[in-house]
Amino acid sequence: MMRTSITVNRLRDADGSISRFARQLPDNFARMGTVVHSARNEVRLCTVRLASGRLLPVAVKRYKLPNPVQRVAYGCLRATKAARAYRNAQALRSRGFDMPEALACVETRSGLMLGHCYFVSDADSRPPVSVLMADGRPADALLARSLAAFALSLHRRGILHNDFNSGNVLFGRAADGSYRFSLIDINRADIYPDRVCPSATLRAEELTRLTPDLRLYAAVARHYADLAGPDWPLSACEMLAVKRRHDTARRRRKALFATLRRWQARLAEALSPDGRRKAMMRG
Repeated sequence: MMRTSITVNRLRDADGSISRFARQLPDNFARMGTVVHSARNEVRLCTVRLASGRLLPVAVKRYKLPNPVQRVAYGCLRATKAARAYRNAQALRSRGFDMPEALACVETRSGLMLGHCYFVSDADSRPPVSVLMADGRPADALLARSLAAFALSLHRRGILHNDFNSGNVLFGRAADGSYRFSLIDINRADIYPDRVCPSATLRAEELTRLTPDLRLYAAVARHYADLAGPDWPLSACEMLAVKRRHDTARRRRKALFATLRRWQARLAEALSPDGRRKAMMRG
C-alpha cells in the first residue's frame, strides 16, 4: 500500500489550500497544469486556488523513480531529492538569495521502497542564462562579471550548487540594465554553515560546469579570481586548465556510457525471442 507524506510551508498555507493541492499530486500529477520540462524529471506549471479565490502559479517537479537499490536507500537512509530541494530552497532564501519560495514536499512510499516524490515552489518565469548563448553570440562582459559575482556570493555564503550550469541559472534584468540571478535544480546543493566558504578546489570544480563555451568560462574565471582577491589561490589560467581537464573527463565518460548503452541494447536484442530465432537460423 502506498503511503504519502507531505511537508508544507505553514507560513504560506494559512488557509490549507497548498496542503489540499499537494495531496492531489500522487494521483493527478499527469493531468495537472502544463508541462514545461520533461526529461529524467518532469516539471509542470500549475495553479493553486486560494481561499480568497486568487490563483497562485506554482511549479511542480516530479523526480523520476530511482533504481531499486536507490529506492530503498532513499526510502530508509537518506533524504529524498524533493526533501533536499525543499530544505535548500529555504536555506538560499534565508541567506538573502532571490529564489522561488519552497511551498511543499510530497513523498510516496510502498513499504521500504520510495515512490515518486514532488517539490512544489513559487513559479519563476525567468529564462535560463543558456538562452543568451543559444544563437552563438558571445556573452557580453557584463554578463560574465555578473555571473562571477553571483557564484562568489553563493560560495561566500556557504552554498555549493554542484550543478552550476547555464541551464540551471535563471536571469532577469533590472531597470539599470544589471543582471539578477536565481537557481533551479537545487536538490544537489551542499549547504555549509553561513559564511563558511567551500574549498578552492570545490569552487573551481563548480565553475567548470557553467558552460562549454571556453570564451565565456575564461571571462567568468578571470572576474572570479579578481573579485575573490588575494586570498584566491588559483589564477585564471589555472582555472582554465581545471576546466579543460573536467571537459575531457566528461567527454570520455559520455563516450563510455554511450558504448555501454549500445552493448546493453545489443544484448537485449540478442536475448529477445526475435534475436534467439535469428541466431538459430544463422546456426
